[in-house]
Amino acid sequence: MYVCVCKAVSDKDIKDAILGGAEDWSSIQSRLGAGTGCGVCQEFTQQLINETLAEKLTYSA
Repeated sequence: MYVCVCKAVSDKDIKDAILGGAEDWSSIQSRLGAGTGCGVCQEFTQQLINETLAEKLTYSA
């Protein structure tokens, strides 16, 4: 599913970036460009970041 339509960034792109080492909003913006257009996706992107980081910590424990 597209999270950021302006930059064509999907939820999978964001999850892959986090699994590849991105750990915060600015990292996602730098790597993928999400949230740098109209900004509508910022809230959902942050939620997705938080959920994916929590899953990552759960699996690594």
